[in-house]
Amino acid sequence: MRPVYVLDTNAFIDLLAQREDVTEGLDRATEDDALMLLCPFVYYEMERGFRKLQQTENEQRFLFLSRIMQWQDLELSDRNLAAQFWARNEGIGRRKSDADLVIAAFARNRNASVVTADVCGFESLPVMIENWRVEG
Repeated sequence: MRPVYVLDTNAFIDLLAQREDVTEGLDRATEDDALMLLCPFVYYEMERGFRKLQQTENEQRFLFLSRIMQWQDLELSDRNLAAQFWARNEGIGRRKSDADLVIAAFARNRNASVVTADVCGFESLPVMIENWRVEG
């Protein structure tokens, strides 16, 4: 079965910083013919950061990198699932950011793994997680 990945914002930031371990993770995914999906919420977070910091060079690199990703719009099912995740986590006293909830729902609905260094942000959500950073 073809692997499917959704990169979290921090994974894109690591790629723009040319962090070797994360770049190698992307290389492995490419070699495995993985389907790389671009979540619209991640795109929004990246664009917002570029505008705030006026990083036009990084924005251009991001746009180039995003060309290997397949864009898929957020669907009503993504928003509904994110709301379910929110209610479930609020009910047990675990607050999650809207970004993490939407990204997790987007990935879950597409049977994709979320690539993130923020494992604790996703660990209570029913989604597959991969951390391409090599800590140490």
